Amino acid sequence: MDSPIKILLVDDDVEDHIITRTTLKKIPYQKYLLECVSDFEEGVTKLKSVDFDVCLVDYQLGKQTGLEFIERIKKIKPWITCILLTGQGFREIDEMAMKAGASDYLIKGNVTPDQLERSIRYSLRQSGNLKEISTLNQELEARVNKRTEELDLAIKELEKAKDEISHALEKEKELNELKSRFVTMASHEFRTPLSTILSSAQLIDRYNQDNDKEKVIRHTQRIRSSVQNMTDILNDFLSLSKMEEGAILLSPRQIEFRIFVEKILEEVRVLVKEGQKIVHLHSGSTEQVLLDPQFLKNIIINLLSNAIKYSYPLTQIKFSTHLTEKELQIKVEDRGIGIPIEDLPHLFTRFFRAKNVINIQGTGLGLNIVKKHIDLMGGTIDFKSELNKGSVFSVKIPLATENL
Repeated sequence: MDSPIKILLVDDDVEDHIITRTTLKKIPYQKYLLECVSDFEEGVTKLKSVDFDVCLVDYQLGKQTGLEFIERIKKIKPWITCILLTGQGFREIDEMAMKAGASDYLIKGNVTPDQLERSIRYSLRQSGNLKEISTLNQELEARVNKRTEELDLAIKELEKAKDEISHALEKEKELNELKSRFVTMASHEFRTPLSTILSSAQLIDRYNQDNDKEKVIRHTQRIRSSVQNMTDILNDFLSLSKMEEGAILLSPRQIEFRIFVEKILEEVRVLVKEGQKIVHLHSGSTEQVLLDPQFLKNIIINLLSNAIKYSYPLTQIKFSTHLTEKELQIKVEDRGIGIPIEDLPHLFTRFFRAKNVINIQGTGLGLNIVKKHIDLMGGTIDFKSELNKGSVFSVKIPLATENL
């Protein structure tokens, strides 16, 4: 004999409970375990908590129907086998029962043990098929979910690769643009000093013949100045290129600040125009500072040379420095041509030059390099400017510590 088949009967008529139990006992060769409930919700609760093989459901369950019960149960356990018990054998009920998910329906009062056994056996076979289908569906869903995750991961990796390629292409585009702008800028900026060098060299030959040492010296200085100008242009470009490649690292060293600044001022004073004067004011008790001397020199020289270049003759340039225990403060103030308000947002952009300095020699790299140096040192730079009245640049740089 096979293992007992567990059956739940949902019927609000207690007499039907007794009749069903009696009919089941008359079926030979198979044992059945019958449990009966009389209420719709009680039947739902029971089926949720206990695994039954078959559910027998009366067509009429108070205000609700067995069809509604079957539809409800099928949403919870799709594989459960339900047999509808009805007092009428209309074709319409048969179709509604099949549509709701019933595996069979029996007419109450006329059910023989053989009919009930046959209906239960066929229903169980259908239930087995439903369970197998449900299992296959779950396995398929799991495989689909896994495949979906793999595809999502692949898509993310492709998007990452796409972003990396786009970034590389953008960097290459920027590099090509940088090279193109440098060639354009260099061909323009080198033309003037090269012409000066050529004409001064020719004049030196003539003045040497006339033994005019004063004019020879003047033109020698012009050559030196022109060479220095070209060297500055190349240094700006090389500094920018190294920073773009990440090849420049901070190298803080102890600096005797006053001596350091005086040497810078000696270099810069040779650039001043007629009647221009650089006034340096220093405050603070600290004399030695731990900073990168090359970075600091580039920042100060760029700011001062800009102030000289874009200021008028016979004007004063104020250069102030203040040292605290934590930071160095630098301020450069001129009374020059100023910066147009519409150009202010682009001031630190590479190769950018304000529209009122087109006829003044320059590369458009100086302030971009200054900003990059200050960023690398963890500092800040701010500025104020008014057209035809001048500009003020303020820099704050935190002092390095010994454990860097």
